[in-house]
Amino acid sequence: METKIYHIYVKKQCIYSNLTEDSFKKTWKELNNMVGIIKTDYDTEDLSYEELVINKEEIANSSY
Repeated sequence: METKIYHIYVKKQCIYSNLTEDSFKKTWKELNNMVGIIKTDYDTEDLSYEELVINKEEIANSSY
């Protein structure tokens, strides 16, 4: 079973990790809105994310 997780970065620093797709969509939208509305030291260009596809079955069956 494959699943996606997301990490969100501000200026290459991870501020959210291992988000589900639903949590990512909500958080990403909120962050972009905040940066656009509130006066901060950040621009929308400072925001980035990483999408990872994880196979939970492979992880469960892997040996260490």
